[in-house]
Amino acid sequence: MNKRIGLVSILALFLLTSCVTTNQVEYGKENASHTPIEFENEDLKATLSFESSQWINLSSENKKEDVVQFVTDLATFSSVSGNTSKLVPDGTKYTDVKNTVPSSAIAPKSNFQKRFFSADSVYYQ
Repeated sequence: MNKRIGLVSILALFLLTSCVTTNQVEYGKENASHTPIEFENEDLKATLSFESSQWINLSSENKKEDVVQFVTDLATFSSVSGNTSKLVPDGTKYTDVKNTVPSSAIAPKSNFQKRFFSADSVYYQ
């Protein structure tokens, strides 16, 4: 049950980013400077920041004594223009961008940092 609360908290952080008007990212811009979005409760502390219109950084701290699963396949980003894109972890191969990405485990009392990019920004030249 507690694992689900942590997972839901992280997913809510991603989903709520499209509702925050001060953190809008316009698709196609090279530089996007925004205030980080922060979430904290007794189990989890997370910070979501935009490096550019294509890169999103997630930093989280698992405060619990249990492992928390971060389900990467549910991570999406909705821009102010209404476009929704799947977020893919940094290091994902071009051929795997559209495939299922394994969940990440956040160990008890540890930090988790991951960088994500929009699956729509990947192309083959």
